[in-house]
Amino acid sequence: MKTFFSIFCMMTSLCVYSQDEYSQPKPAKPTEIETQDRSTRDSIKIINQPEAKKEESNSDSKSYKGQSNFVRNLRVGGGFIASSDYDAEINTQIAVLGISPQITSKLNDYFEGGLATSYLYQGSFGDANLHSISLGPIMRVYPIEGYFLQVEGQLSHLTSSVRGSETFKGNYFNAYIGGGWMSEIGENSYFLTGLKVNLIKNDLTRNLIRPDAFASIHFGFGK
Repeated sequence: MKTFFSIFCMMTSLCVYSQDEYSQPKPAKPTEIETQDRSTRDSIKIINQPEAKKEESNSDSKSYKGQSNFVRNLRVGGGFIASSDYDAEINTQIAVLGISPQITSKLNDYFEGGLATSYLYQGSFGDANLHSISLGPIMRVYPIEGYFLQVEGQLSHLTSSVRGSETFKGNYFNAYIGGGWMSEIGENSYFLTGLKVNLIKNDLTRNLIRPDAFASIHFGFGK
């Protein structure tokens, strides 16, 4: 009986020892630890890489922040004329003063379109006075760098008064074609000089078709 009890205790001790041995975690090999660390570092780099690209793209767009394409392509400007002429009908020297504001948009590198307005005064500031207000579309084409072609339409309201005669009022439509040179004076600003010819004869053009010189300066707001 004692022999049986001794054998039973010995078998029990061996079972407990073997169970403790197998339950303990085995230490990872050095190669396995290095592989895990390397994979962890690589995963961190991959996760952070899109964020770096995102920050770079945001920095590139800061220059256009808060500014639409319409504002970047907008141009404002116009021209001014001041001269004198002799009117044989009333036998007096008259002054010619005018201003022609324009607002246009650069559609692309070759086309620019918008609205042209003008005010013109011809008279002697006394016996004879003529006032003309015009409004209409304008289009410019830039076929070659530094040169442009222009088409312009104008609806004009004319008021004319001469001492001893009744005041005359009338509406007229004129069409112009022309072209000229463009000189850049800044990143988005330029100076235009050229000639244009009216295609319609009426009282506003004194029933003549003749070329008229013009000059205008234009400014942009784009950055």
